[in-house]
Amino acid sequence: MSKEKKTNVGILSHAGWESGGGNILFPLFKYRRQIQSRGFNLAIFRSHALQTITKSDVLIVMYRYFQQLLHKAGTNDKTIIIDFLEHCRKKGVRAIFFDPGDGTGSRGLEVLPYVEKFLKKQLLKDRLYYTRNDGDKSVRIWIGESDDSTKEIYKPASVDQLQKLQLGWNIGLTDYRAIPQIHRLGFLTNRLIWTPRTVAPGGTHRHLDTQFRGSLASDKGCAEQRNQVINTLRKLVDTKKYKIQLGSRVPRRTFLQELKQSKVCISPFGWGELCYRDFEGMQMGSLLIKPSVSHAETFPDYFQEHETYVPIRWDISDLTETFEEVIQNYTHYLDIARAAQKKLEFYATNAEAFVDHFVKIIS
Repeated sequence: MSKEKKTNVGILSHAGWESGGGNILFPLFKYRRQIQSRGFNLAIFRSHALQTITKSDVLIVMYRYFQQLLHKAGTNDKTIIIDFLEHCRKKGVRAIFFDPGDGTGSRGLEVLPYVEKFLKKQLLKDRLYYTRNDGDKSVRIWIGESDDSTKEIYKPASVDQLQKLQLGWNIGLTDYRAIPQIHRLGFLTNRLIWTPRTVAPGGTHRHLDTQFRGSLASDKGCAEQRNQVINTLRKLVDTKKYKIQLGSRVPRRTFLQELKQSKVCISPFGWGELCYRDFEGMQMGSLLIKPSVSHAETFPDYFQEHETYVPIRWDISDLTETFEEVIQNYTHYLDIARAAQKKLEFYATNAEAFVDHFVKIIS
């Protein structure tokens, strides 16, 4: 009896299986055996020049691989990417492009005509926005001005290509174990423990109302929300009504310990709408207060307003009011923190949910 032929899925990536758990490929490593049991072989390629790469039936091209090449060459010209994708097409390889950039937008949309699908960690619900050219605001919809140093010309998508935009998976599926990320030993540490340890919301140990680690920055775009959060929290500290820990970055273990002691985790946008802090807050049982992400679709969908997080406006103008309401009625909000943590735990342990999504992408 002959064995059923498996589909060969290649992944062109600057980082491989040996990388630490912060890698976006972490769930592929974690659920590799379950993916194989569904009829798919996975292989990592670290160079687009390898002849064996075109033996893949499906090739997931991670944008960051080419971004590094372009950065080293000092250019934004994507001809090398398009030529490679055309080469794959001629060899009968189905190419799927994955831009794991932090925002809902992308500066890689010009490759859309050359790929079968274009994946993002999160997508705008209004897909027509991708057909407009608003410069930096097309990449990060929430910003005002920006002194983005890339100066890369934004090239929007055409309407007939929008159906290729699909959801990949987001950073909620990376590694949130409370251990140091030892990247050189990632292949080993990824095998040791699969499930992040969570701390139940509430409890008498939460002697901080909130904490925020970060410093003011001059960028009028990506840092604006963070600056507003810091300035707002400084004013709240001055009232002497709340216990708030502010300061610059600290070691991850210290940061997690502070979250464990905090009732609330405030998490503004940065380079993108989602942040590792979102999921670290959920892990440590802190109630998430975050600018609204109702404009975005993402997988997994961790974010439902007033169900898994408390939304605030993009300009942070209602943070003081929201924070004071939550702290004064903290026990009434604990179910929101519990629901968020439950989602994090579910997707951290449920192979079927991720594998079903992945198989849908490559099928």
